[in-house]
Amino acid sequence: MTAMSAEEQKQVKQAIVDHWWLILLNGIALIIIGALLLGQPAKTTVVLVQILGIYWIIAGIFNLVGVFTGSAAGSRGWAIVLAILYIIAGVVIVGSPIAASLFTTTFLVYLLAFSAIFNGIIMIFAGRQTHTSAGRERSLGSFLLGAFNLIIGVIILMAGFNNPIVAVSSLIWAAGFMAVLFGIITTMQSFRVRSLKA
Repeated sequence: MTAMSAEEQKQVKQAIVDHWWLILLNGIALIIIGALLLGQPAKTTVVLVQILGIYWIIAGIFNLVGVFTGSAAGSRGWAIVLAILYIIAGVVIVGSPIAASLFTTTFLVYLLAFSAIFNGIIMIFAGRQTHTSAGRERSLGSFLLGAFNLIIGVIILMAGFNNPIVAVSSLIWAAGFMAVLFGIITTMQSFRVRSLKA
């Protein structure tokens, strides 16, 4: 893959500047979704999971079409299996959105917990390795960050086991706050991009 020339970089930058309003729409959409997650978490989660289900059905159909028209990359057998799994998951979600919402959010709670625990363990060992090569300050920082991740992961996991409803609710609220925050940042960024317009 070759690097872009200065002229190509200028064209890409100009295309982004010309379409600054798409960044603005993205920010506004994030703010709206975040506000809905905070104001009506149950209804919004069900709607978002249904949209995910519809997306998976459409993605599965397009993947199947890609397999039979020869435009799918990789193994044909795996592409068919993946497309069928997308369609089945989408149909199940659309068919029973409330159960799918509970399952999806509960799965995310456990995924976050195990991810934090795994990352924490890796960072603790990385801190130990770093101690010998890069010095004490870096190793201490990596160790402390790893320990923090590990503790957070265990807390999330225990909350998920003890009271999954509270864990799921916390995840939905956190997603709402993050969406609003990123929406505000994205909206501000869109006006910054717009100011670059020649």
